[in-house]
Amino acid sequence: MLGLALRKRPADLVEFLNELAEEAEAPESFVYRRWDEKRNEHVPTCSETSLKQTAALCITLKLMKDKTGGVTSIGERAASPGMFDRIVTKQTWDVLTEEFGLTQSKLAAITQSLLNRRNPELPTVDAIWEQLSVPGDLMRFKRFMRLLAQCGGIRASQKLLYLPL
Repeated sequence: MLGLALRKRPADLVEFLNELAEEAEAPESFVYRRWDEKRNEHVPTCSETSLKQTAALCITLKLMKDKTGGVTSIGERAASPGMFDRIVTKQTWDVLTEEFGLTQSKLAAITQSLLNRRNPELPTVDAIWEQLSVPGDLMRFKRFMRLLAQCGGIRASQKLLYLPL
């Protein structure tokens, strides 16, 4: 999505999403197959919902500009070879700090306290969320924790245990 935005430099987010949906090289995660009665076959179609959710995430991470779909300077740096994970990790930490008050040091302290209890508790996202005790959307928190793990900002096991690096 960032690559296309950099190439096209859209002026309007809706226009950008429509162009992205029409791109023949649409990423596989946006494509599903629907039955075309006229052609009597399944045809690939882009999921508008997936595109909008991805654009919203890019806007939240300040990789894309709100409403225009243009790429920010942070987004341009993220699109540079070898920089994506590093930039997205930093932006994700910024969101976790702003929205949920979670910093790297606070995550380390929560993890330590969970593991050092009389009855140790594994540092799952639910356990960390409970320790944070902040208002907010648990599903959104989980999404950003998974993103952080996928970009290498924290270590996570298949059981979704979150450990600071």
